[in-house]
Amino acid sequence: MMVHPALPEITLSSTAVRWRRPSTIFRVSERSGISGVDLDLSDPMVIGRTNDMADALSRFNGAIHTVWMPRSTNPAVWTGSNVYHEALDAHRRTGARIVLRMPVAPHPEINRAVITSLTETMRTRVDGDARIMVALDRRWTTGGRAPLVQMTTLRRLAEEWDFEIGLDLTGRLDPTWETEAAILRLGRRLIYLRIAALPTPGRASDARDRITARALAASLESGSLQTVALAPAVRPWHRLAIGSTANACQDLSQRVHVRQKSWLESRIVDQSANDRAPWRS
Repeated sequence: MMVHPALPEITLSSTAVRWRRPSTIFRVSERSGISGVDLDLSDPMVIGRTNDMADALSRFNGAIHTVWMPRSTNPAVWTGSNVYHEALDAHRRTGARIVLRMPVAPHPEINRAVITSLTETMRTRVDGDARIMVALDRRWTTGGRAPLVQMTTLRRLAEEWDFEIGLDLTGRLDPTWETEAAILRLGRRLIYLRIAALPTPGRASDARDRITARALAASLESGSLQTVALAPAVRPWHRLAIGSTANACQDLSQRVHVRQKSWLESRIVDQSANDRAPWRS
């Protein structure tokens, strides 16, 4: 019997409205028709902009998939952070996966003590069955062997300490990054991609778009990808318009759907061919 592989869910990242209150993403969600939202409170731009969060969450009819905590290498600083308490409250209201951004200081390097301190401290402040994800941003996507070794180390830590891994591929990406090798190193612990763009058919594409497309294809092939979060690259003056941001999200969502459909069809063809292949001794 043919079993079709599950496709990841498409959500909206609140970084798509970076210049406005994070809760604005709820209005974009309603306008674009994409019901899942990732609430990113790790960006310094959101400080002082979360005072309407509780009210906005109570009126939002969609699903909150992830809540991103403020970036820090020291859990002690969370106690005095209003944004941290807003993020923790959002998690408690929604049961969403908690995301901790991987610190980068001064160069990308997996620090076992820092990672376990962040993840295990967070576990003491939430329910025991809370899902935790560690996210890497574009500064970890550089060329050479060293980043691949770091990703192998992170995957082993994730397996040992039971957390998941996400990749934030927004911003400028290094064209020398060995995309497929990196995805392979992260293995089945990689469940999340955040993307800003994909190549447009019939138009020239830049390095970021091509790298993102390769990362999406490799992650789909891994079979563990659960979420593709959209943070489309919108011109700053368009970010102030809900309609423009919603349209950009819809456009990017359609491109993801096309690539998912193409990948799924190729898998079905391959599986059908294998089912028809004669038995070999």
